Amino acid sequence: MYNNKYWFWEGVIPADVCDRLVKENFDEKQAKTAAIGGKDGKLVLDMDYRQTDIVWVHQGAELFDTTFDLIVSANKNAGWNIDITGLEDVQLGRYKAGGHYDWHEDIFVPDSGGYQRKLSCSIQLSDPDTYEGGDLIVKLDAKGEDLFIAPRKQGSVVVFPSMAVHKVTPVTSGERFSAVGWMRGPAFR
Repeated sequence: MYNNKYWFWEGVIPADVCDRLVKENFDEKQAKTAAIGGKDGKLVLDMDYRQTDIVWVHQGAELFDTTFDLIVSANKNAGWNIDITGLEDVQLGRYKAGGHYDWHEDIFVPDSGGYQRKLSCSIQLSDPDTYEGGDLIVKLDAKGEDLFIAPRKQGSVVVFPSMAVHKVTPVTSGERFSAVGWMRGPAFR
């Protein structure tokens, strides 16, 4: 179905822009501990599974527009040409020491309008010298024998199909900031 299993740019966003995007969008007062989907679609906190502080970035913000453009470009460049129609609010996350997100997929069952997540994007906003651990790892095969470890260079971007299983390893020191976006479209058939 896909010509490429992921698409990435290393250091495509300048470091000073990454720093500014974090300062402009990560409001400590608005940050919340990220929840995960639980039984009956209710969100639950599971610190063993995921430990991240998040804020949401909405349409019209530079970070939102940049994420949108990168996903559209990756969809074309990778040759996927997936039918995508819109970007969900972008999640700006902070992983402090101990922060992590275990193996998961971003795709869900179609919503009431028949749309679902199709492409996921992760933008590395932190200087890799400011933290240890915190690697984004994507499984490229069902057995998990072929793994892609995303570039750590500040301003690097990786886009992959939302059904790909991936995780963020525990941060052992410092803080890692990343922006994550999900492009939706009509449900896969």
